[in-house]
Amino acid sequence: SGFAPKRRKFRYRSTELEVRRACLSIKRFGMEENMTGFLFVGMGGAVGAMLRYAISLIPYKGKFPLLTLFINVTGALVIGIIAGLSARKNLPQNAVLFRKMG
Repeated sequence: SGFAPKRRKFRYRSTELEVRRACLSIKRFGMEENMTGFLFVGMGGAVGAMLRYAISLIPYKGKFPLLTLFINVTGALVIGIIAGLSARKNLPQNAVLFRKMG
């Protein structure tokens, strides 16, 4: 009863001009080369998150968070190995980003 607020309809249409402006801003700030890096970081992060979740599903009941310790120690060792290999063998940057984030 009383005054009901008006509902606004939010509509967003991506016009060709807005897309061109976004592309120009990406080029202007030098991010064009880094866009594939962003994709590899995102994909590696997604795979890593799924693996961490899968490990957390292991039935363990204890007072000490043993699975969390296992995940963190294993992740630190794997990142160290990847960093060492990438320094020695000159691996592609996108592959290193994917593996380190995972």
